[in-house]
Amino acid sequence: MAERKHTIVCTFEQTIPRISAHEIHEWIHDQLQVTENSVKMIQIDGTNRQVYIKFMDDEYVQDILRTTNGHAAYRHVRWEIFQVSIDFAGMGSRRVRIATLPPEIPERTIRAALAQYGEIKTIQDETWSKAYRYQVANGIKVITINLTKHLPSHMTISGNTVLTSYDGQPLTYYGCGETGHMYQVCPSRRGASKETTSMTDTTWAQITANGPNHQRGPKKTKGHNQQPHIQRPTPRESNGGHPQERNHPAPKQ
Repeated sequence: MAERKHTIVCTFEQTIPRISAHEIHEWIHDQLQVTENSVKMIQIDGTNRQVYIKFMDDEYVQDILRTTNGHAAYRHVRWEIFQVSIDFAGMGSRRVRIATLPPEIPERTIRAALAQYGEIKTIQDETWSKAYRYQVANGIKVITINLTKHLPSHMTISGNTVLTSYDGQPLTYYGCGETGHMYQVCPSRRGASKETTSMTDTTWAQITANGPNHQRGPKKTKGHNQQPHIQRPTPRESNGGHPQERNHPAPKQ
């Protein structure tokens, strides 16, 4: 399958009513502030509520993602507001920042660790800006890479746990180290908890319908570390609405 390059995809909410091509063009101009000479193609996928915008080069893509932070809004002619997510279409070229990596780690080690995620173009040291006294390296590596696979937000390089970040990076679940999901929907967790699944026949749809306080799974019976709840009267209730008097032992003669 061919990989899209220099392209972003704008995904509209599925509940949005039909909008015309003219309205989409005007939204791109007004909301994303895209100039006519920077665009190479606009492709509309009405079925999936997506719009692909191909730019002349990757700098425009990076700028759009940076200014929008991956989110925008569309105001329909009915004055309803719908959310739009903006992301890379395909992997493409990314500037990956790697933090907490000791400077003594050689470049060849970094290249070997990241080779599985794509073709590395350059590795550079990020430096402190002119606002600081010491304009030296700040310990962050900036790596330009043509991604073929998303990087997790944390990984190990030569025994050191490092943090990675770049525009469009998906979520990483720290339990399994894989990208694209969190704890609740981790495939490894589902496979390892068959016993838990078999103990309950409650579905997510039922949970949503019944509310978060609805009891899940088999009911516990009396005798399994469960004591019957007894409503005990308060001192006021047990004395006809008046504070209960305590019986003190009579003093010895």
